[in-house]
Amino acid sequence: MERFIGIIGIVVIFLICYGLSNNRKAINYKTIGMGFLLQILLALFIFKFPPGQKLFMLIGEFIRKILEFAYEGGTFVFGPLMNNSRLAELFGNNYSIFALQLIC
Repeated sequence: MERFIGIIGIVVIFLICYGLSNNRKAINYKTIGMGFLLQILLALFIFKFPPGQKLFMLIGEFIRKILEFAYEGGTFVFGPLMNNSRLAELFGNNYSIFALQLIC
């Protein structure tokens, strides 16, 4: 049953959208079906096809590397304020600078 929770969620969202629609005749069911099919194909490509898994692992590594560069740039610009332990010393444990947390 746990495998179908996502599909049930998608169907419920479709039903809610259908129920709240002002003009049900204008709904293009072919577009909805193609979008649903593309979503299933993408999921199969990512989870069941080894080259798809490898591709998304490489994309994830690329994004992780960019985030590391952003953290190093933030450390260069803001110095010790990027270090969470240093922030805890300065302001206490429950404080953080929101803009700096976006960077790291």
